Amino acid sequence: DGLQVTLLDGVTMTPVVNEINFAALTNPATTAGGGMYSFDDLPPGQYIVQFAVPVPTPDPWYPTQSAIETDGSDVNNDSDAENDALAPNYLQSHLIILNSGDTDEADKIDAGFFQASIIGDMVWEDVNGNGVQDGCEIGLDGVIVSLVDVMGAPVNGADGQPVLDQMTMGGGMYQFMLVAPGDYRVEFDLPAAIGGVQWYPTEFTLGDTDMTDPDTDSDANNDPGDVNYLRSHVINIVSGEVDEQMRIDAGFWLPAMIGDNVFCDENGNGIDDDGAGGVDIVDVRLIYTNTGATALDADGTNLTTTTAGGGMYMFELVPPGNYIVEFSLTAATPSPPFVFTAQYDPDGLGDDFSDSDVDPNPFGGTLGQTEAFDVISQDTDHEMRWDAGVYQTIEIVGTIWLEDDANNMFKGETGPSGVLVELLTADGSKVDEFTTNQGDYGFNGIAPGDYIIRFDVTGTPIESATPCPGSNDPNDMVDNDDNGTDNPMVETAPFTLLSNCDPNNPPNVNYIDFCYFFDCNDENALAATACSDIQTIDIICDIATLGTYC
Repeated sequence: DGLQVTLLDGVTMTPVVNEINFAALTNPATTAGGGMYSFDDLPPGQYIVQFAVPVPTPDPWYPTQSAIETDGSDVNNDSDAENDALAPNYLQSHLIILNSGDTDEADKIDAGFFQASIIGDMVWEDVNGNGVQDGCEIGLDGVIVSLVDVMGAPVNGADGQPVLDQMTMGGGMYQFMLVAPGDYRVEFDLPAAIGGVQWYPTEFTLGDTDMTDPDTDSDANNDPGDVNYLRSHVINIVSGEVDEQMRIDAGFWLPAMIGDNVFCDENGNGIDDDGAGGVDIVDVRLIYTNTGATALDADGTNLTTTTAGGGMYMFELVPPGNYIVEFSLTAATPSPPFVFTAQYDPDGLGDDFSDSDVDPNPFGGTLGQTEAFDVISQDTDHEMRWDAGVYQTIEIVGTIWLEDDANNMFKGETGPSGVLVELLTADGSKVDEFTTNQGDYGFNGIAPGDYIIRFDVTGTPIESATPCPGSNDPNDMVDNDDNGTDNPMVETAPFTLLSNCDPNNPPNVNYIDFCYFFDCNDENALAATACSDIQTIDIICDIATLGTYC
Protein backbone atom coordinates (compact mmCIF):
# COMPACT_ATOMS: atom_id res chain seq x y z
CA ASP A 1 0.00 0.00 0.00
CA GLY A 2 0.90 3.68 -0.44
CA LEU A 3 2.55 3.16 -3.86
CA GLN A 4 1.89 5.81 -6.52
CA VAL A 5 0.62 4.55 -9.89
CA THR A 6 0.40 6.98 -12.84
CA LEU A 7 -1.72 6.56 -15.98
CA LEU A 8 0.03 7.93 -19.08
CA ASP A 9 -1.38 8.84 -22.46
CA GLY A 10 0.00 6.17 -24.77
CA VAL A 11 0.69 8.73 -27.50
CA THR A 12 1.96 11.83 -25.68
CA MET A 13 3.40 9.89 -22.66
CA THR A 14 1.95 12.55 -20.39
CA PRO A 15 -0.30 11.90 -17.38
CA VAL A 16 -4.00 11.54 -18.25
CA VAL A 17 -6.00 14.40 -16.77
CA ASN A 18 -9.71 13.78 -17.39
CA GLU A 19 -12.19 10.96 -17.21
CA ILE A 20 -14.58 10.33 -20.14
CA ASN A 21 -16.99 13.01 -18.85
CA PHE A 22 -14.17 15.51 -18.56
CA ALA A 23 -14.23 15.21 -14.82
CA ALA A 24 -10.80 15.42 -13.25
CA LEU A 25 -9.08 12.02 -13.03
CA THR A 26 -7.32 11.19 -9.77
CA ASN A 27 -3.91 10.60 -11.26
CA PRO A 28 -1.59 9.36 -9.86
CA ALA A 29 -3.54 6.83 -7.83
CA THR A 30 -2.26 5.42 -4.53
CA THR A 31 -2.42 1.69 -3.76
CA ALA A 32 -4.52 0.71 -0.77
CA GLY A 33 -6.42 -2.23 0.63
CA GLY A 34 -3.57 -4.64 -0.02
CA GLY A 35 -1.90 -2.99 -3.00
CA MET A 36 -5.07 -2.31 -5.06
CA TYR A 37 -5.53 0.65 -7.44
CA SER A 38 -7.86 1.58 -10.33
CA PHE A 39 -8.49 4.28 -12.98
CA ASP A 40 -12.23 4.48 -13.77
CA ASP A 41 -14.43 6.08 -16.46
CA LEU A 42 -11.67 6.28 -19.06
CA PRO A 43 -12.45 7.23 -22.66
CA PRO A 44 -11.31 4.88 -25.46
CA GLY A 45 -7.66 5.36 -26.33
CA GLN A 46 -4.09 4.19 -25.79
CA TYR A 47 -2.66 4.11 -22.30
CA ILE A 48 0.43 3.03 -20.32
CA VAL A 49 0.51 2.44 -16.57
CA GLN A 50 3.65 3.63 -14.79
CA PHE A 51 4.55 2.39 -11.32
CA ALA A 52 6.72 4.02 -8.68
CA VAL A 53 9.19 1.95 -6.66
CA PRO A 54 8.07 1.34 -3.06
CA VAL A 55 9.87 3.29 -0.36
CA PRO A 56 12.79 1.27 1.20
CA THR A 57 11.82 -0.43 4.46
CA PRO A 58 14.79 -0.07 5.06
CA ASP A 59 16.07 -2.27 2.23
CA PRO A 60 15.31 -1.16 -1.33
CA TRP A 61 12.66 -2.75 -3.51
CA TYR A 62 13.18 -4.10 -7.04
CA PRO A 63 10.64 -4.79 -9.79
CA THR A 64 10.17 -8.45 -10.37
CA GLN A 65 10.60 -10.19 -13.69
CA SER A 66 8.21 -9.11 -16.47
CA ALA A 67 7.39 -10.51 -19.87
CA ILE A 68 7.04 -8.80 -23.24
CA GLU A 69 3.28 -8.80 -23.63
CA THR A 70 0.33 -7.23 -25.45
CA ASP A 71 -3.30 -6.83 -24.57
CA GLY A 72 -3.98 -10.14 -26.20
CA SER A 73 -1.30 -12.14 -24.36
CA ASP A 74 -1.39 -10.50 -20.93
CA VAL A 75 -2.57 -12.62 -18.02
CA ASN A 76 -4.15 -11.46 -14.80
CA ASN A 77 -1.51 -12.59 -12.28
CA ASP A 78 1.81 -11.60 -13.85
CA SER A 79 3.87 -8.45 -13.40
CA ASP A 80 3.50 -5.94 -16.21
CA ALA A 81 6.09 -3.39 -15.06
CA GLU A 82 9.28 -3.47 -17.14
CA ASN A 83 12.08 -4.52 -14.80
CA ASP A 84 15.06 -3.58 -16.93
CA ALA A 85 16.45 -0.43 -15.37
CA LEU A 86 18.21 0.45 -18.62
CA ALA A 87 15.10 0.20 -20.73
CA PRO A 88 13.34 3.47 -21.73
CA ASN A 89 10.05 2.10 -20.47
CA TYR A 90 11.41 1.09 -17.06
CA LEU A 91 8.56 0.46 -14.58
CA GLN A 92 5.95 0.95 -17.32
CA SER A 93 3.39 -1.50 -18.61
CA HIS A 94 2.93 -2.50 -22.23
CA LEU A 95 0.64 -0.33 -24.40
CA ILE A 96 -2.99 -0.78 -23.38
CA ILE A 97 -5.67 -0.13 -26.05
CA LEU A 98 -9.10 0.60 -24.62
CA ASN A 99 -12.24 0.41 -26.77
CA SER A 100 -15.68 1.68 -25.81
CA GLY A 101 -17.01 -0.28 -22.84
CA ASP A 102 -13.80 -2.37 -22.62
CA THR A 103 -13.48 -4.20 -19.27
CA ASP A 104 -10.59 -6.58 -20.11
CA GLU A 105 -8.02 -4.44 -18.35
CA ALA A 106 -10.05 -3.83 -15.19
CA ASP A 107 -8.02 -6.36 -13.14
CA LYS A 108 -5.04 -7.09 -15.34
CA ILE A 109 -2.25 -4.51 -15.12
CA ASP A 110 -0.12 -5.48 -12.13
CA ALA A 111 3.37 -4.80 -10.80
CA GLY A 112 5.40 -7.06 -8.54
CA PHE A 113 8.26 -5.89 -6.33
CA PHE A 114 10.65 -7.72 -4.06
CA GLN A 115 13.45 -7.03 -1.65
CA ALA A 116 16.82 -8.62 -2.39
CA SER A 117 18.45 -11.23 -0.13
CA ILE A 118 22.01 -12.18 0.78
CA ILE A 119 23.64 -15.61 0.46
CA GLY A 120 26.99 -16.28 2.08
CA ASP A 121 29.09 -17.53 4.94
CA MET A 122 32.52 -19.16 5.10
CA VAL A 123 35.07 -21.46 3.45
CA TRP A 124 37.23 -23.09 6.14
CA GLU A 125 39.90 -25.71 6.68
CA ASP A 126 38.24 -28.69 8.32
CA VAL A 127 41.27 -29.74 10.33
CA ASN A 128 39.76 -32.94 11.74
CA GLY A 129 37.66 -33.74 8.66
CA ASN A 130 34.40 -34.20 10.56
CA GLY A 131 32.37 -31.87 8.32
CA VAL A 132 31.66 -29.40 11.13
CA GLN A 133 33.19 -26.01 11.90
CA ASP A 134 34.87 -26.58 15.25
CA GLY A 135 36.02 -23.70 17.39
CA CYS A 136 39.70 -23.87 16.51
CA GLU A 137 39.30 -24.10 12.73
CA ILE A 138 40.01 -21.05 10.60
CA GLY A 139 38.80 -19.77 7.24
CA LEU A 140 40.52 -20.09 3.87
CA ASP A 141 41.01 -16.89 1.89
CA GLY A 142 41.40 -16.69 -1.88
CA VAL A 143 38.77 -19.32 -2.76
CA ILE A 144 36.47 -18.52 -5.71
CA VAL A 145 32.73 -18.92 -4.99
CA SER A 146 29.96 -18.67 -7.60
CA LEU A 147 26.19 -18.31 -7.41
CA VAL A 148 24.45 -20.41 -10.05
CA ASP A 149 20.97 -21.66 -10.85
CA VAL A 150 19.80 -25.20 -10.15
CA MET A 151 21.48 -26.48 -13.32
CA GLY A 152 24.74 -24.63 -12.69
CA ALA A 153 24.22 -21.71 -15.09
CA PRO A 154 25.14 -18.09 -14.20
CA VAL A 155 22.40 -15.89 -12.74
CA ASN A 156 21.47 -12.21 -12.62
CA GLY A 157 20.93 -10.23 -9.48
CA ALA A 158 18.03 -8.10 -8.34
CA ASP A 159 19.42 -5.19 -10.39
CA GLY A 160 19.33 -7.29 -13.55
CA GLN A 161 23.12 -7.51 -13.75
CA PRO A 162 25.14 -10.76 -13.71
CA VAL A 163 26.06 -11.91 -10.21
CA LEU A 164 29.86 -11.82 -10.11
CA ASP A 165 32.01 -14.53 -8.56
CA GLN A 166 33.29 -13.79 -5.09
CA MET A 167 36.73 -14.49 -3.59
CA THR A 168 36.83 -15.37 0.08
CA MET A 169 38.68 -12.95 2.34
CA GLY A 170 38.83 -11.78 5.92
CA GLY A 171 39.02 -15.34 7.23
CA GLY A 172 37.26 -17.26 4.46
CA MET A 173 34.13 -15.07 4.30
CA TYR A 174 32.04 -14.39 1.16
CA GLN A 175 28.63 -12.87 0.37
CA PHE A 176 26.38 -12.48 -2.65
CA MET A 177 24.30 -9.32 -2.40
CA LEU A 178 21.15 -8.36 -4.35
CA VAL A 179 19.94 -11.95 -4.71
CA ALA A 180 16.49 -12.08 -6.28
CA PRO A 181 13.89 -14.65 -5.20
CA GLY A 182 14.44 -18.01 -6.87
CA ASP A 183 16.25 -21.34 -6.61
CA TYR A 184 20.04 -21.33 -6.49
CA ARG A 185 23.15 -23.34 -5.68
CA VAL A 186 26.45 -22.03 -4.37
CA GLU A 187 29.45 -23.47 -6.24
CA PHE A 188 32.93 -23.56 -4.66
CA ASP A 189 36.29 -23.86 -6.37
CA LEU A 190 38.98 -25.93 -4.70
CA PRO A 191 41.49 -23.85 -2.73
CA ALA A 192 44.89 -23.45 -4.39
CA ALA A 193 47.09 -26.55 -4.00
CA ILE A 194 49.96 -26.39 -1.51
CA GLY A 195 53.23 -27.94 -2.62
CA GLY A 196 51.42 -29.76 -5.40
CA VAL A 197 48.99 -31.36 -2.94
CA GLN A 198 45.33 -30.86 -3.85
CA TRP A 199 42.59 -29.95 -1.36
CA TYR A 200 39.55 -32.17 -0.89
CA PRO A 201 36.01 -31.21 0.19
CA THR A 202 35.08 -32.53 3.61
CA GLU A 203 32.03 -34.61 4.51
CA PHE A 204 28.63 -33.18 3.84
CA THR A 205 25.07 -34.35 4.44
CA LEU A 206 23.47 -35.59 1.23
CA GLY A 207 19.84 -34.53 1.15
CA ASP A 208 20.22 -31.32 3.16
CA THR A 209 17.54 -28.73 2.42
CA ASP A 210 16.88 -25.19 3.53
CA MET A 211 14.84 -26.61 6.40
CA THR A 212 17.44 -29.14 7.63
CA ASP A 213 20.73 -27.37 6.90
CA PRO A 214 22.62 -26.32 10.06
CA ASP A 215 24.81 -23.23 10.14
CA THR A 216 28.11 -24.97 10.94
CA ASP A 217 28.23 -27.89 8.50
CA SER A 218 29.80 -28.12 5.05
CA ASP A 219 27.36 -27.75 2.17
CA ALA A 220 29.71 -28.53 -0.76
CA ASN A 221 28.97 -31.88 -2.40
CA ASN A 222 32.12 -34.01 -2.01
CA ASP A 223 31.27 -36.72 -4.56
CA PRO A 224 33.37 -36.12 -7.69
CA GLY A 225 31.06 -38.44 -9.62
CA ASP A 226 28.03 -36.25 -8.91
CA VAL A 227 26.96 -33.60 -11.43
CA ASN A 228 26.69 -31.16 -8.51
CA TYR A 229 30.22 -31.81 -7.20
CA LEU A 230 31.37 -28.84 -5.08
CA ARG A 231 27.89 -27.31 -5.22
CA SER A 232 25.46 -26.82 -2.37
CA HIS A 233 21.93 -28.16 -2.12
CA VAL A 234 19.18 -26.09 -3.78
CA ILE A 235 18.60 -22.85 -1.90
CA ASN A 236 15.13 -21.34 -2.23
CA ILE A 237 15.15 -17.58 -1.73
CA VAL A 238 12.03 -15.50 -1.09
CA SER A 239 11.73 -11.73 -0.95
CA GLY A 240 13.73 -10.20 1.89
CA GLU A 241 14.96 -13.55 3.21
CA VAL A 242 17.76 -13.41 5.78
CA ASP A 243 18.11 -17.13 6.66
CA GLU A 244 20.91 -17.80 4.15
CA GLN A 245 23.13 -14.83 4.98
CA MET A 246 25.52 -16.91 7.14
CA ARG A 247 24.66 -20.47 6.32
CA ILE A 248 26.16 -21.87 3.10
CA ASP A 249 29.65 -23.09 3.98
CA ALA A 250 32.34 -25.32 2.52
CA GLY A 251 35.03 -27.20 4.42
CA PHE A 252 38.22 -28.50 2.81
CA TRP A 253 41.23 -30.48 4.02
CA LEU A 254 44.67 -31.41 2.72
CA PRO A 255 45.61 -35.11 2.82
CA ALA A 256 48.55 -36.39 4.84
CA MET A 257 51.15 -39.12 4.37
CA ILE A 258 51.84 -42.00 6.77
CA GLY A 259 54.84 -44.28 6.58
CA ASP A 260 58.40 -45.25 7.46
CA ASN A 261 59.97 -48.70 7.42
CA VAL A 262 60.14 -52.25 8.69
CA PHE A 263 63.69 -52.73 10.01
CA CYS A 264 65.74 -55.71 11.06
CA ASP A 265 66.32 -55.46 14.80
CA GLU A 266 69.36 -57.73 15.17
CA ASN A 267 69.88 -56.97 18.85
CA GLY A 268 66.16 -56.96 19.69
CA ASN A 269 66.21 -53.67 21.59
CA GLY A 270 63.30 -52.12 19.66
CA ILE A 271 65.45 -49.41 18.05
CA ASP A 272 66.73 -49.14 14.50
CA ASP A 273 70.32 -48.65 15.64
CA ASP A 274 72.37 -51.58 14.38
CA GLY A 275 72.46 -50.82 10.65
CA ALA A 276 70.96 -54.16 9.69
CA GLY A 277 68.71 -52.62 7.03
CA GLY A 278 65.06 -53.08 6.18
CA VAL A 279 62.83 -56.05 5.49
CA ASP A 280 60.88 -56.20 2.22
CA ILE A 281 57.69 -58.10 1.34
CA VAL A 282 55.91 -57.19 4.57
CA ASP A 283 52.23 -56.40 4.03
CA VAL A 284 51.09 -53.13 5.59
CA ARG A 285 47.63 -51.63 5.76
CA LEU A 286 46.04 -48.60 7.38
CA ILE A 287 42.86 -49.40 9.30
CA TYR A 288 40.13 -47.36 10.96
CA THR A 289 40.44 -47.51 14.73
CA ASN A 290 36.71 -47.76 15.37
CA THR A 291 35.92 -50.57 12.89
CA GLY A 292 39.19 -52.29 12.01
CA ALA A 293 38.28 -52.02 8.34
CA THR A 294 40.87 -51.07 5.73
CA ALA A 295 41.00 -47.29 5.44
CA LEU A 296 40.40 -45.49 2.13
CA ASP A 297 42.48 -42.68 0.70
CA ALA A 298 41.05 -39.37 -0.48
CA ASP A 299 40.18 -40.93 -3.85
CA GLY A 300 38.47 -43.99 -2.34
CA THR A 301 41.32 -46.49 -2.83
CA ASN A 302 42.24 -49.05 -0.16
CA LEU A 303 45.31 -48.01 1.82
CA THR A 304 47.35 -51.22 1.58
CA THR A 305 50.93 -51.70 0.45
CA THR A 306 54.00 -53.95 0.73
CA THR A 307 57.41 -52.88 1.96
CA ALA A 308 60.11 -52.51 -0.69
CA GLY A 309 63.41 -50.75 -1.29
CA GLY A 310 64.81 -51.68 2.07
CA GLY A 311 61.65 -52.07 4.13
CA MET A 312 60.09 -48.74 3.18
CA TYR A 313 56.35 -48.08 2.86
CA MET A 314 54.21 -44.97 2.49
CA PHE A 315 50.49 -44.20 2.43
CA GLU A 316 49.56 -41.03 0.55
CA LEU A 317 46.34 -39.00 0.29
CA VAL A 318 45.31 -39.95 3.84
CA PRO A 319 42.18 -38.07 5.00
CA PRO A 320 41.91 -36.71 8.53
CA GLY A 321 40.80 -39.41 10.96
CA ASN A 322 41.87 -41.88 13.65
CA TYR A 323 43.96 -44.79 12.42
CA ILE A 324 46.15 -47.79 13.24
CA VAL A 325 48.98 -49.16 11.08
CA GLU A 326 48.87 -52.95 10.83
CA PHE A 327 51.83 -55.09 9.71
CA SER A 328 51.56 -58.69 8.54
CA LEU A 329 54.69 -60.84 8.25
CA THR A 330 52.98 -63.74 6.48
CA ALA A 331 54.35 -63.03 3.00
CA ALA A 332 57.90 -62.42 4.26
CA THR A 333 58.19 -65.16 6.88
CA PRO A 334 61.19 -67.50 6.43
CA SER A 335 62.24 -70.39 8.66
CA PRO A 336 62.91 -69.71 11.47
CA PRO A 337 60.17 -67.11 11.28
CA PHE A 338 60.22 -63.35 11.56
CA VAL A 339 58.65 -61.99 14.73
CA PHE A 340 58.08 -58.43 15.92
CA THR A 341 60.56 -56.99 18.32
CA ALA A 342 59.47 -55.65 21.68
CA GLN A 343 57.78 -52.24 21.55
CA TYR A 344 60.55 -49.88 22.54
CA ASP A 345 58.55 -46.88 23.69
CA PRO A 346 54.99 -47.79 24.76
CA ASP A 347 54.74 -44.57 26.76
CA GLY A 348 55.62 -42.32 23.83
CA LEU A 349 58.70 -40.77 25.44
CA GLY A 350 61.36 -42.02 23.01
CA ASP A 351 62.40 -41.19 19.48
CA ASP A 352 59.38 -41.80 17.26
CA PHE A 353 61.52 -41.83 14.14
CA SER A 354 63.75 -44.79 15.03
CA ASP A 355 61.87 -46.99 17.49
CA SER A 356 59.53 -49.89 16.84
CA ASP A 357 55.90 -48.85 17.30
CA VAL A 358 54.25 -52.26 16.98
CA ASP A 359 52.80 -53.91 20.03
CA PRO A 360 53.13 -57.65 19.32
CA ASN A 361 51.43 -58.81 22.50
CA PRO A 362 47.71 -58.65 21.59
CA PHE A 363 48.18 -60.82 18.51
CA GLY A 364 51.53 -62.59 18.57
CA GLY A 365 52.71 -64.51 15.55
CA THR A 366 52.82 -62.65 12.27
CA LEU A 367 50.42 -59.76 12.98
CA GLY A 368 51.29 -56.52 14.75
CA GLN A 369 49.62 -53.12 15.17
CA THR A 370 50.62 -49.64 16.28
CA GLU A 371 48.69 -47.61 18.80
CA ALA A 372 45.79 -45.52 17.50
CA PHE A 373 46.67 -42.00 16.36
CA ASP A 374 44.94 -38.95 14.93
CA VAL A 375 45.66 -37.48 11.51
CA ILE A 376 44.65 -33.90 10.75
CA SER A 377 44.63 -31.72 7.65
CA GLN A 378 48.15 -30.86 6.38
CA ASP A 379 49.58 -33.29 8.95
CA THR A 380 53.32 -33.95 8.51
CA ASP A 381 53.97 -35.70 11.83
CA HIS A 382 53.38 -39.20 10.48
CA GLU A 383 55.43 -39.29 7.26
CA MET A 384 58.47 -41.07 8.74
CA ARG A 385 57.24 -42.20 12.10
CA TRP A 386 55.46 -45.55 12.24
CA ASP A 387 58.07 -48.31 12.21
CA ALA A 388 58.13 -52.00 12.95
CA GLY A 389 61.20 -53.89 14.13
CA VAL A 390 61.44 -57.59 13.25
CA TYR A 391 63.98 -60.37 13.57
CA GLN A 392 64.29 -64.08 12.91
CA THR A 393 64.01 -66.17 16.03
CA ILE A 394 67.21 -67.89 17.09
CA GLU A 395 67.81 -71.63 17.49
CA ILE A 396 70.36 -72.81 20.05
CA VAL A 397 71.78 -76.30 19.51
CA GLY A 398 74.39 -77.84 21.79
CA THR A 399 75.82 -81.11 23.05
CA ILE A 400 77.02 -82.54 26.34
CA TRP A 401 79.48 -85.24 25.31
CA LEU A 402 81.84 -87.73 26.86
CA GLU A 403 85.32 -87.27 25.43
CA ASP A 404 87.03 -90.43 24.18
CA ASP A 405 90.41 -89.25 22.88
CA ALA A 406 91.44 -86.43 25.22
CA ASN A 407 91.53 -83.71 22.53
CA ASN A 408 88.57 -81.91 24.10
CA MET A 409 86.86 -81.42 20.70
CA PHE A 410 83.54 -82.96 19.75
CA LYS A 411 83.85 -85.52 16.98
CA GLY A 412 80.51 -87.26 17.27
CA GLU A 413 80.96 -88.86 20.68
CA THR A 414 77.86 -89.83 22.60
CA GLY A 415 76.60 -88.06 25.69
CA PRO A 416 74.24 -88.60 28.60
CA SER A 417 70.47 -88.49 28.40
CA GLY A 418 68.28 -87.05 31.12
CA VAL A 419 70.27 -83.93 31.95
CA LEU A 420 67.98 -80.89 32.45
CA VAL A 421 69.50 -77.88 30.65
CA GLU A 422 68.09 -74.41 31.40
CA LEU A 423 68.27 -71.21 29.33
CA LEU A 424 68.28 -68.10 31.54
CA THR A 425 68.38 -64.40 30.87
CA ALA A 426 71.49 -62.60 32.05
CA ASP A 427 69.65 -61.59 35.23
CA GLY A 428 68.75 -65.22 36.01
CA SER A 429 65.12 -65.45 34.81
CA LYS A 430 64.31 -68.79 33.20
CA VAL A 431 63.43 -68.66 29.50
CA ASP A 432 63.21 -72.35 28.62
CA GLU A 433 64.48 -75.82 29.57
CA PHE A 434 65.40 -78.99 27.70
CA THR A 435 66.24 -82.55 28.79
CA THR A 436 69.15 -84.02 26.84
CA ASN A 437 68.77 -86.95 24.52
CA GLN A 438 72.11 -88.74 24.21
CA GLY A 439 73.71 -85.48 25.12
CA ASP A 440 71.91 -83.25 22.61
CA TYR A 441 69.80 -80.27 23.68
CA GLY A 442 68.20 -77.30 21.87
CA PHE A 443 66.08 -74.19 22.29
CA ASN A 444 63.89 -72.74 19.53
CA GLY A 445 62.22 -69.36 19.03
CA ILE A 446 64.71 -67.41 21.12
CA ALA A 447 64.87 -63.61 20.93
CA PRO A 448 68.13 -61.65 20.68
CA GLY A 449 69.60 -60.74 24.04
CA ASP A 450 72.01 -61.75 26.81
CA TYR A 451 71.73 -65.26 28.21
CA ILE A 452 73.25 -67.96 30.41
CA ILE A 453 72.97 -71.76 30.04
CA ARG A 454 73.24 -73.94 33.11
CA PHE A 455 72.56 -77.49 34.27
CA ASP A 456 73.08 -79.58 37.41
CA VAL A 457 74.95 -82.89 37.02
CA THR A 458 73.76 -84.18 40.39
CA GLY A 459 72.12 -87.55 39.92
CA THR A 460 73.06 -87.75 36.24
CA PRO A 461 75.35 -90.24 34.48
CA ILE A 462 78.09 -87.59 34.42
CA GLU A 463 77.92 -86.79 38.11
CA SER A 464 81.31 -88.44 38.66
CA ALA A 465 82.81 -87.24 35.39
CA THR A 466 85.33 -84.42 35.09
CA PRO A 467 84.81 -81.33 32.85
CA CYS A 468 87.27 -81.11 30.01
CA PRO A 469 89.57 -78.08 29.97
CA GLY A 470 87.66 -75.46 27.95
CA SER A 471 87.62 -71.82 27.07
CA ASN A 472 84.49 -71.11 29.14
CA ASP A 473 83.73 -68.36 26.61
CA PRO A 474 80.52 -68.97 24.67
CA ASN A 475 81.14 -65.81 22.65
CA ASP A 476 84.26 -67.18 20.95
CA MET A 477 81.93 -68.55 18.21
CA VAL A 478 83.97 -71.76 17.99
CA ASP A 479 81.95 -74.93 17.65
CA ASN A 480 82.55 -78.11 19.59
CA ASP A 481 84.67 -76.64 22.34
CA ASP A 482 83.85 -76.80 26.03
CA ASN A 483 81.94 -73.90 27.58
CA GLY A 484 81.21 -75.28 31.03
CA THR A 485 82.45 -74.51 34.49
CA ASP A 486 83.05 -76.86 37.41
CA ASN A 487 80.59 -79.41 38.77
CA PRO A 488 78.00 -79.89 40.14
CA MET A 489 76.22 -76.74 38.88
CA VAL A 490 77.51 -76.06 35.39
CA GLU A 491 76.98 -72.52 34.14
CA THR A 492 78.26 -70.64 31.11
CA ALA A 493 79.55 -67.12 31.11
CA PRO A 494 76.90 -64.62 29.92
CA PHE A 495 76.72 -64.60 26.14
CA THR A 496 75.00 -62.33 23.62
CA LEU A 497 72.72 -63.62 20.88
CA LEU A 498 72.21 -61.52 17.75
CA SER A 499 69.62 -62.26 15.10
CA ASN A 500 69.46 -61.35 11.42
CA CYS A 501 66.85 -61.12 8.69
CA ASP A 502 68.55 -63.20 6.01
CA PRO A 503 66.37 -66.19 5.09
CA ASN A 504 69.40 -67.84 3.52
CA ASN A 505 71.50 -67.52 6.66
CA PRO A 506 69.27 -68.15 9.67
CA PRO A 507 70.63 -67.17 13.09
CA ASN A 508 71.37 -70.64 14.40
CA VAL A 509 73.70 -70.96 17.41
CA ASN A 510 75.52 -74.28 17.67
CA TYR A 511 78.66 -73.40 19.57
CA ILE A 512 77.63 -73.83 23.21
CA ASP A 513 78.76 -77.36 24.10
CA PHE A 514 80.00 -79.17 27.19
CA CYS A 515 82.77 -81.77 27.34
CA TYR A 516 83.32 -84.43 30.07
CA PHE A 517 85.77 -87.29 30.56
CA PHE A 518 86.30 -90.05 33.11
CA ASP A 519 89.48 -90.33 35.14
CA CYS A 520 90.09 -94.05 35.18
CA ASN A 521 92.30 -93.68 38.28
CA ASP A 522 89.19 -92.79 40.32
CA GLU A 523 87.59 -95.50 42.41
CA ASN A 524 85.40 -97.68 40.25
CA ALA A 525 83.09 -100.62 40.57
CA LEU A 526 85.44 -103.02 38.85
CA ALA A 527 88.00 -102.53 41.60
CA ALA A 528 85.51 -102.91 44.45
CA THR A 529 85.92 -105.89 46.82
CA ALA A 530 82.30 -105.88 47.94
CA CYS A 531 78.98 -104.45 46.78
CA SER A 532 78.88 -102.13 49.74
CA ASP A 533 82.03 -100.46 48.45
CA ILE A 534 80.32 -99.06 45.36
CA GLN A 535 77.58 -97.12 47.17
CA THR A 536 79.57 -93.92 47.57
CA ILE A 537 78.78 -91.02 45.24
CA ASP A 538 82.34 -90.64 44.02
CA ILE A 539 82.67 -94.15 42.65
CA ILE A 540 82.03 -94.71 38.97
CA CYS A 541 79.60 -97.60 38.77
CA ASP A 542 78.40 -97.42 35.18
CA ILE A 543 79.83 -100.68 33.79
CA ALA A 544 79.28 -99.66 30.18
CA THR A 545 81.12 -96.38 30.73
CA LEU A 546 83.97 -98.13 32.47
CA GLY A 547 84.17 -100.61 29.68
CA THR A 548 84.34 -97.84 27.10
CA TYR A 549 86.77 -95.47 28.74
CA CYS A 550 88.82 -97.65 31.12
